[in-house]
Amino acid sequence: MYGVVNEAGEELVWFAPASAHEVIQSQALKRGSEIIVRQTGKNTVEVSIIGKAAEAESKSDNLKELMISSLRDASAIAAEAPELRLGSSDVRAIANSLFIART
Repeated sequence: MYGVVNEAGEELVWFAPASAHEVIQSQALKRGSEIIVRQTGKNTVEVSIIGKAAEAESKSDNLKELMISSLRDASAIAAEAPELRLGSSDVRAIANSLFIART
């Protein structure tokens, strides 16, 4: 699963087929890398690498802070929409989605 921006500037989630995922992994592409994906057949895509993102400077692991932030945001979402009657499993699912999107 990858966060992508389409030609219209919309942010989307893309579930890459195995062949595209292998190209991305083999080229060690990171967040900020640019690729073009073209559908070449019913179940096939072509991946062109436009630019690789620069290696990020080594920084401390902030996953704990991201998860806490995601949990707080998910709780706020649930509190702002009481009519949805969201339970703890819903809040956990929202928090996980936010965390994945942020990492």
